[in-house]
Amino acid sequence: MVSLGRHFRLHESDFLKRRRAFLKADAKSSAALRRKIAKQGELVCGISWHSRLSEFGTDKSMPLTALGELFKLPGLRFVDLQYGDTRSERAALRAAGGPQLVHINGLDTTRDLDQLASLVDACDMVVTVSNTTAHIAGALGKPTW
Repeated sequence: MVSLGRHFRLHESDFLKRRRAFLKADAKSSAALRRKIAKQGELVCGISWHSRLSEFGTDKSMPLTALGELFKLPGLRFVDLQYGDTRSERAALRAAGGPQLVHINGLDTTRDLDQLASLVDACDMVVTVSNTTAHIAGALGKPTW
């Protein structure tokens, strides 16, 4: 098993040649969310900053305010992709002079991965720590950092 990589991808550049989505979100749900989120002239950037993994979550998480330099980039509209209750973190970001993160109430992105996939699909790009959101974004073929 360990040596299979040398038979399928001989060079690092081979990974980019075959890059494609292997997960598809519900198109109607994604389009409806996109209409709620998007503004003309702005790219939609989904943000997730926390892992709730009990063993390694704190090592893979950061405060939302640590993304301060990202929030200064022009032409971006930021969307909360973080699962769980993020009210206090979003409020702290605003109080520190950061942007208003778009948050869609009523989605259960913790228990309903279809809703998470639709929300991620409504974004143009994703900035995330290593958590479920990163894997969903990659599977959807979204540019993900």
